[in-house]
Order: sequence, then C-alpha cells, then structure tokens
Amino acid sequence: MKIKEILKKICIVACMALLAAAAFTACGNGDNPGNSKAVSYEGAALSDGMVGVAYTASVATATGADGIAYALKEGSALPAGLSLSGGSVSGNPTAAGEFTFTITASAAGATSADAAFTVTIAARQAGMKEYIMEAEFIDLLEKYGSGWSNTSREYDMVIKDAAASNGYYLAFLTTPDMEFTWSFDSDADGTGAVAFSMVSEYGPQIALTGVTFKINGTVTPYPPFTINGPLPAAPSTDFVEYFFSTNFPIRAGANTVSLLIRTNDWFPGRNGGPTVDYMKIISELDLTFNQHVQDNEELAALRGE
Repeated sequence: MKIKEILKKICIVACMALLAAAAFTACGNGDNPGNSKAVSYEGAALSDGMVGVAYTASVATATGADGIAYALKEGSALPAGLSLSGGSVSGNPTAAGEFTFTITASAAGATSADAAFTVTIAARQAGMKEYIMEAEFIDLLEKYGSGWSNTSREYDMVIKDAAASNGYYLAFLTTPDMEFTWSFDSDADGTGAVAFSMVSEYGPQIALTGVTFKINGTVTPYPPFTINGPLPAAPSTDFVEYFFSTNFPIRAGANTVSLLIRTNDWFPGRNGGPTVDYMKIISELDLTFNQHVQDNEELAALRGE
C-alpha cells in the first residue's frame, strides 16, 4: 500500500473520531445526558401539622430551569393522608410522627435533582377544642400599611369578601415594625397548637422570612413557610392554615399571640407580611377571645360602610 493511501485512511479515521467526540459533547454524557442545564434543589423542614387538621406546604423551591415538575421519588412515601400535586404537599394527616420523604425536581433539557424534606405531624388528643379568632376583630388603631395603589389605615386595612371565614380579612401588612396582636384569656395553664389562615399578597408564593412570631411577648421560632397565592385575584379562595406551633404554652389568665412585620424580601422596596383571615388555636383549655371589635356591624361602622 502506498504511503499516500495510508495517510489518507489515517486522516479519515481521525476526522471520524473528531466528529464522534463532537457529537458526544453536544448530546451529553452519562452524567448529564443531552442536557445543558442542571436543576438546583435543596430540602428543608416543612411546617408542622396535626392529625385531622387540613395541611398544605410547598416543596416547589427548585431553580435552574423553566417548567420544573415535582414528583415523589420511587421508594419514598409521604405521611398517611397527604399527597403531592403541582409542587404542593396537602391533605389531612392521619398519623402522628416525624416523616422524611424525597422529591425529584425535573425539567425538559435539564438534569433532575432530589431533595429530602421532613415534616412533623402532632397527635390530636381527644377532647381538644378549636377556637377561631378573626383578624379583623383585633385592635388596628394606629396601624397602617401601603397597598398596591393606595395607603390604608386602621380598619381600612380590612377587606370585605363573602368567601372569607367571617366575610372579611386583614390585608396591607406592609409597614416595618408594625405588630398585630391577638389577645385571649384561658381558664388554666396548659398547651395548644396555633395556626394562621394566610395567603400571599405579593405573588404566587412567598417565603415567610420577614415576620417575627411572639407568644406572650416572647419571640418564638417557627417552621419555614412558603405561602401560596396569588392576590388580588380571588384571594379568599387561596387561604390556607399554617401552623406556627403545635405545642405552645398557654397560661391561666391573659395571653397574647403577635405577628411583628420586619421586612419583605419578595417585594423590593416594600416591607410586609401575608394577608391574614384568622388565627386558630386548638387546645383542651377553655379560651375566650378578647375582641377589640365585637361583631360585623361594629366593623362595618368603623369602615364607613
């Protein structure tokens, strides 16, 4: 065989090898097959729940690609009574305990990622009672907040909506260092679970990081929340109960539970918290809500209806 022909064949083989390498790079490899993006996803401890009480928590926190979908990883299991849909874990828990499960976040054209989440479901003892304490009935004197296009003060911060629990909810919690307090009396020392019915005022979801939670004046840690929305479209239909504590101390006599607005990272240039429908306490104790406004008739007069 002539040297010229040998060199020609060597060149052909080399070119084919280069083309194959280029195709492999373009299509991906075993670690990242066919994908130029990677989904980033981190697990977390979700808000607590209670047996027999409706529960919702978001796990839709992945980034790095558009159109991310969420699915329970094969071999992993949610707490009994809960299911996953559209990045939200919801349902009515039927068993108490601490549970860990893994969610897979995936998107077209990107590598998927797994994240482990934990949730604590508290047992509900027999004989426990539920108390609804409406947000629109607390003392709003000297309170104010900025809405989307106006400034609302005191009972103008209350929005009328027939679908809300009492026909009204509290909005415009947008002023830094503004504190909103629910006051109640108890017949004895004991414990309870406390939840707030809330919705995002600033978009599809917000991470509740700019609110301080207080029990009888003491700052109390609470689980991380991602609060669903959106507002202003049909807000009351999106209210969900979020448990701040499933076992907080209640003392005989007067008690207070407060939300202190600190900051608002999800809406640059404004401060604020979520829209609130009511506070719920579940306890074996006999509680009495100390309302600043006694009924809807008085509320309507304060609002100038």
